[in-house]
Amino acid sequence: MAKLLAIAQKVTFVMGELEHVIGYTSTYKKFHRIMRQLIDQNELTQQSQNRYKLTGKGAMKLLPLFRPHLAKDGRARVLVFDIPENRRLCRDRFRQHIKMLGFRLHQKSVWVSKYDCERWLLAVADYHGVKDCVSLYVGEHVW
Repeated sequence: MAKLLAIAQKVTFVMGELEHVIGYTSTYKKFHRIMRQLIDQNELTQQSQNRYKLTGKGAMKLLPLFRPHLAKDGRARVLVFDIPENRRLCRDRFRQHIKMLGFRLHQKSVWVSKYDCERWLLAVADYHGVKDCVSLYVGEHVW
């Protein structure tokens, strides 16, 4: 997530991505309107005059654009979750989002990924309010 935020500081990149996500043409006048719209929709918060921070809602909107990178340490990420049945809709949406992060089903409620996506996973779990139901283990395949 840090790399995405660092890249997002470049105005041309932000304009291009916002154009893709929202559908505006890439002009500087519309850039400020887009930024204001994202702030009004609680997808960005304004830190200072030219500094913005992505919110959880904004991160979920950008998640389809996320391209996971293989973990440099070669370790697998094992995600285990037990979200109660009374929160089924939340569980289903959480499952859709972890698929976008590159996780694949190993067993029921056990997902495995070879990608480095801990920060994004934390943002997804926080957004859905399921951090207390989720555990992430990082390790090596022994045999």
